Parts: sequence; structure tokens; C-alpha cells
Amino acid sequence: MEAIVKYALFLVVIFSLILITRKIMEQFAPSISKNKYLSVFISASVIVAIMQFIIIPNFQSVKSKNENLNQMKTVTSTIKRVILAHAWPADAQTAWYPEVKKQLEEKGIEVIIPPLPNPENSSAEDWIKILQDTADKNSENTLLIGHSIGGTAVLRMLEQTDKKFAGLIMVSTAGFDLGYPALKDFFEGEFDYNKINSNTSFVTTFYSPNDVVLAPDPVKHASVFLKNLNAKTIILNERGHFAPFDNCTDIPELLQEITNRR
Repeated sequence: MEAIVKYALFLVVIFSLILITRKIMEQFAPSISKNKYLSVFISASVIVAIMQFIIIPNFQSVKSKNENLNQMKTVTSTIKRVILAHAWPADAQTAWYPEVKKQLEEKGIEVIIPPLPNPENSSAEDWIKILQDTADKNSENTLLIGHSIGGTAVLRMLEQTDKKFAGLIMVSTAGFDLGYPALKDFFEGEFDYNKINSNTSFVTTFYSPNDVVLAPDPVKHASVFLKNLNAKTIILNERGHFAPFDNCTDIPELLQEITNRR
């Protein structure tokens, strides 16, 4: 259907050029316009010239741009592996993790949810090392997902690595210290947003206005990453902290975002 439309438009352009050429000849060269064969020859010559020097080069330019866009899409379609940094308290079977893992694996994407230690008995550096050891392999094909404090740990890891990752998605991740004693060292020092930006191809965040963990203003945390990482921000109503106590067992919008990024 698209080819037929293009062909019809092409015929319209040719016919219009013939009419325009004939009108010009009638006005400025009436003697030539009365000569049927000569006027047809001149009209055809004008059309060929226009096609050769204007229409065809422009068409090739558009075609080249489209090919470049397709190549760019091919380059960015590199997500083959997902590393998910869980929240705390949590493990690989918590909340939406099993369902997201299952659906991504059905799409041929490997999903790893490394066990991360209790922050009351460990440090942020322990989390960072585990994530680095897990994620550094094939980083250009690896999408990082962090839920809550898991997202903060991923940000800290991105500050310390020289690897570039396929992308970063954070779910209910705090943009600043909320005063939880066990998590204090995750927020020591400013985030190096320039380094984080250079080490990931895109950033997307998910938040919900009724998140009690990020209260009193959950969306304010989203604005931090929007400002500093130019993050795509997705606000979903009535999802809370996307945690078990919110009865959150799946995030279809997150799966759709990953599919769109492939």
C-alpha cells in the first residue's frame, strides 16, 4: 500500500512539472509551445534535469538518514542480560522479581539477582563489590535494575567502574538520604552524576505517589534523577514502594520499557 501511494505521488509530481513547463513556454516562448514535438522534448529535458539534480539526491539523502537511524536502532538493541539489585529486606523471590525474571527469560534475556547482605551487618562497599563482580562481564549488553536501596548501590557501582552499561532502571530509589541508620553509608558523599551518566546509555525511573518508604514526597526523588541524569520518569499511581507490603507481584510497565529499549 505504501509503495502504491509513493508511486501515485511520483506521477502527480511528474504531471505537475509537465503542466508548469508548458505554462512557462506558453508565456515566454509561444512559438516553441506550438511545436508539439519540440515542446515535449523540452518538457522531458526539464523533468530529467529536476529529477537528476533535485529529487533523486534528496531521496537518496532521506534514504541514507533512514538507514542511519536503522543502524542506530540496531546498535542500541543490545540488552541480553539483566542484573537486578534487590531491595532490603528482600531476595530473588521477593515481590515482582520472579515474574519479571520469568518474562524476560522467555524473551531470551538472562536475569541474575545476586544475593546482597543485610546492610546492618555489612557496608555499601560490600554491595558494590558483589554487583561489580556480577555485572562487569559483557557490560555493554547488560541492563542494570535497582529496587529501592538496590538502585542506590547500583549508582555507587557506576561511580567506580570504567565499564559502560546498556542502561539503568531504578524503581523507588531514594535520591537523597532519608535517615535510615542502616543505610547511612550508601549516601555518604555526593553522587558523581557525570561518571554515572558516562557509564550508562539511558536511565529510567519508576515511582508512585503513595510510596510510604520515600514519604513525605516520593516524586521529589524522581526529580533528583531527572535533573542530574536526564532520567525518563514514569509515575504509576497506587503502587506504593513496589514491595510485598504493597502486594506488588509484577510491573508490566517495566517490562514494556525494557522491550522498547531493545
